[in-house]
Amino acid sequence: MDIEGLRAIAVLVVLVYHLESDWLPGGFVGVDVFFVISGFLITSHLVSEVERHGHIRFGQFYSRRIRRLIPAAFVVLLATSMGVVLVVPPFVWHQFGFDIASAGAYFVNWVLAARSVDYLAEDAVASPVQHFWSLAVEEQFYLVWPMVIMGLVIVAQRLKIPFRAALVCGGVVVLVTSFLYSQLLVARGDVSAYFMTTTRLWELAVGAISALVIVPVQTVLNDVARTALGVLGFLAILVSVVVLDGENWPATPALIPTLGAAAIILAGRGTGASGIGRILSIRPLVWIGGLSYAIYLWHWPLISLSRYKWSEFSFGQIAFLAALSIVLAWLTGLLVENPIRFSPWFVARPNRGFLLGVASAVLTIALGSQLATFASSNNLQAPSGAVPAGARVLGSGEVTKSMGLDTWINDVEWVSPSPIEALEDVPAIYADGCQQSTTDSGPISCVYGDLDSPKIIALVGDSKAVQWLSALDEFGRENGFRVVTYAKSSCPFVHVDVQLEGDEYPSCARWNESVSEELEALRPAVVVTSQVRRVALDPAGNISAETMVNGLEHRWSQLSQMGAKVVVIGDTPQTGSNIYECVAENSDRLDVCAYDRDSAIASSAFLVQKRAVENLGGSIMSVSGHSVHGSNRSITLLDLTDVVCPSRQLCPPIVGNALIYRSGSHITDTYVRTMEPFLSALLIDAGVGV
Repeated sequence: MDIEGLRAIAVLVVLVYHLESDWLPGGFVGVDVFFVISGFLITSHLVSEVERHGHIRFGQFYSRRIRRLIPAAFVVLLATSMGVVLVVPPFVWHQFGFDIASAGAYFVNWVLAARSVDYLAEDAVASPVQHFWSLAVEEQFYLVWPMVIMGLVIVAQRLKIPFRAALVCGGVVVLVTSFLYSQLLVARGDVSAYFMTTTRLWELAVGAISALVIVPVQTVLNDVARTALGVLGFLAILVSVVVLDGENWPATPALIPTLGAAAIILAGRGTGASGIGRILSIRPLVWIGGLSYAIYLWHWPLISLSRYKWSEFSFGQIAFLAALSIVLAWLTGLLVENPIRFSPWFVARPNRGFLLGVASAVLTIALGSQLATFASSNNLQAPSGAVPAGARVLGSGEVTKSMGLDTWINDVEWVSPSPIEALEDVPAIYADGCQQSTTDSGPISCVYGDLDSPKIIALVGDSKAVQWLSALDEFGRENGFRVVTYAKSSCPFVHVDVQLEGDEYPSCARWNESVSEELEALRPAVVVTSQVRRVALDPAGNISAETMVNGLEHRWSQLSQMGAKVVVIGDTPQTGSNIYECVAENSDRLDVCAYDRDSAIASSAFLVQKRAVENLGGSIMSVSGHSVHGSNRSITLLDLTDVVCPSRQLCPPIVGNALIYRSGSHITDTYVRTMEPFLSALLIDAGVGV
């Protein structure tokens, strides 16, 4: 059957794409083809049932769907959980356990959608069940679409119009609405659109409409026209697989493979020697198509978990994983899918299928939850009510810096936050929705500190500026300052263009100018800023530290001219890796989580900030007491390095039972709060609050 052949093409291109994306850069479009096929098949079945019985037998329909889809999915999720325990570092179990639970409940697409736009989830690793997002979309469609069809049938009966016409109109409404919504989100740069059911419904609707019009289309077209239609559809998918790169997905570019799949379905078998339907009906493709669901289930866990053993796949390993996916799919069909799907015991009563679905969901959620709560970091879990001293255990910078690494990591029995909680240990600005995303340029501001004070401290910059909010909030409340934030992900407050993941970052430049205008109107007494970027783009498109220095000088001079005192908090050392991961894996060998102080400082933006301040004649004030006062008293750099790294050579991951780092070189909010006395003292010495 040509549908099975089309399924085979879809799953094979996805399989190759995930094994080696360079071979088929657009192989991800296989999922779009699957959506069209699913919309076609489910609508064909439901319409046929309406024609036979006058209504949809919902109980039997949902029971059949459960028996067809749930057993194999449960087996794969169970096997994936076992694989995670065997090969995945325990610090990731929390994320993977939650993903497995949400996959079993078929809402993992919404979890991934939220994660895709969550700046705090930047360190989330590829989940072995992330491919369940498309299955979740289909299941949500299967849940709602029969009710929509039955509703349209009732409307058609009352209006005395052909019910197929009503269904076509309903399908067109779904298609147009969902497609326009997808276009809107993609135009905004909202990457969550890729995973959302509402932005994918139009692809399923293309398949549904194809099911409703296939008979008249094949009646009108002769064999030559149908063959041509099939060839065009196949070429559309081929071009998509070879050329497309996923940009602006699932909006306009997704029309190519989606309409291509619909064209092949509408063309049918055709009688010409070149008929694509005939090609898709050859036995090997039909056999693979019959296994396509199980192949799709198995292939990604095998690939993602194998990455923990092989960082790069050789040709032999690629062939092995592809073959193993197919073999496991065949065994799953033989031993699990077909016995349950066609079991007379299950077929006899639909409610037994529902019980199967509920039991599978409950067991999967329990399994994922157990995995999420069990991790190796538990041996460093803080006792109930324990509060870490953190930076409060430090004396003066001279004293602490003279101490060795062992001072801070010997005999550590607990740490707060625990490594598994590190990514969530952030200032309130994130929960308050006050950090702008990378896609939008409109300024977002929130207020902290002394909310009624006329004196304003503006905290402006990227996440490295935002990490100091909790300390500034306390300083503002104690010293009578209203703290107003302007933050944007990966965007320093600078008068020059920067890059984001190797590409130009135009929304950052627009945000900078908009924030500058707002500060001009706000007239803050102090502007506090920091950043992680140390290079910027010059007019020729080259990146350099010198360009960044010039851009900082320009921006800070503007602030000084408007009467604001500029306080630059020096960038914290770049660790080169995620410290919380290392602590989770090496709780009994914390020394391996230390990093070289000089290299970390050199890799940060601190030296760039320092040069810009020196060029402007500003002051540099260190927490150690080594200060250099320039002639320009309106600009000051605060150096807190000795509190973040209280050792001469190797920087510790923990001080005073407080985990210092969360994501990358970002400081945990717990440790920042313990640093507040040091920051406040420097601010007062710099003339803030006087």
